Amino acid sequence: MDEKLGYPAMPIKATPYAHQREAYELACRLFGLVGGETVSRGTALLMEMGTGKTITAIAVVGSLYQTGKIRNALIV
Repeated sequence: MDEKLGYPAMPIKATPYAHQREAYELACRLFGLVGGETVSRGTALLMEMGTGKTITAIAVVGSLYQTGKIRNALIV
């Protein structure tokens, strides 16, 4: 999440927990938001129930939208 290290800021108003920032940063690396090379076209947030997967997914989708990598998304 540190813009100094190349990670885009999480586009959410809530303050994320450390594990949510780590999952967000992993997804940013996989989708090519950091480093420029897309490693994966998808990822799974395999976290326990109640740990904030939805807000993390919203932050990832928001960053992908802001950078123009996606135009729409469906979260199920």
